[in-house]
Amino acid sequence: MLPESLKRISVDCRRDGARDRIKRQGADPGSLVHSWFGPAMLHGKRGHEFVVILTTRGCQHYYSDDLGCTMCGYNNDSAGETVPGDIIAGQFSAALAKHEKEIAGAGNVVAKVFNSGSFFDEKEIPAGVQEQVLASLASLPTVQEVAVESRPEFISQESLCRFKAKLREDQLGEVGIGLETWNDEIRLDFINKGFTRDQFMHVHEILKEHNVGTKVYLLLKPLFLDELAALIDARESMKHLLSLGVSTISINPAAIHANTVMERFWERGKYRPPWLWTAMLLLHEAFTLPARDMNTLVLCDPVAGGKPRGAHNCRDMACNQRALAIIKDAIEQQATVGGLDPRPVAGGAACACHLEWLDEMHF
Repeated sequence: MLPESLKRISVDCRRDGARDRIKRQGADPGSLVHSWFGPAMLHGKRGHEFVVILTTRGCQHYYSDDLGCTMCGYNNDSAGETVPGDIIAGQFSAALAKHEKEIAGAGNVVAKVFNSGSFFDEKEIPAGVQEQVLASLASLPTVQEVAVESRPEFISQESLCRFKAKLREDQLGEVGIGLETWNDEIRLDFINKGFTRDQFMHVHEILKEHNVGTKVYLLLKPLFLDELAALIDARESMKHLLSLGVSTISINPAAIHANTVMERFWERGKYRPPWLWTAMLLLHEAFTLPARDMNTLVLCDPVAGGKPRGAHNCRDMACNQRALAIIKDAIEQQATVGGLDPRPVAGGAACACHLEWLDEMHF
């Protein structure tokens, strides 16, 4: 729970978000949805992703008295009010029509349906619309995986029965949960996530019972952690999650979203997004753990990577692009690659900022 001082900042952020939010309800459904199609890693193979971001009311946690997470600005793009089910269904249909030929022509496709909140929250997406979306994806032979996101409070026997009933038997279903960290204190007090590790473990067991994968979002460098503490927290979280056998771990280096508590601290010079060096080291350690479950897909695609608001090294774009290319290569290989472990890089092989990072990490 946030202290009063941070609550005041959160209230201001929510007010500014409401001021800046574009009123979209009633517009053409095709203009409300964002979608793309591109290369991606599936479980055990390479393929493509069909990504759809629906415009809905937005995350209930954000609108609650708990005021949402300190780093999350996805509600900036939500409607801020209830969106009728037929409009949401129209958004999905428009996205599907836009990429229909690409999906049909690809061999292995994962469909990712996001909505800046919880797919299973019926106040965001009515149950009937959920079923309509899933049935449409089940009818596409090349779609082999279907991924959605939800907070734990909306994951239940009922919602998962509905989810599984609409998918084909040969389709892998996966639900993403923003656990962010294994540490309850960091999750509750620094991130203001609003749920405990025990609640996560409960729904993880329900997901396993229904043979649905658990995708976990892991936040690298929450507010109030320095670079070394952030690495240690993410490293420990990674070890627990790999031993748990979740289907996917998505490492998300923190990025500065508008109208968030994190942005307020960043604007005042009190917070720096993580170094790409740190993300590289975390990935290297994930891929070289002796007890690593090879069935767990590890992902990392830094938002605003190389830019001031995202994970970055120095101002040299070549340094950042080099690091991002190494991260991308490691994710495609699902293994450590040359240059991923930044500790032994020396002399002219590394940018000068490498020494600054080493000094900050106390290596």
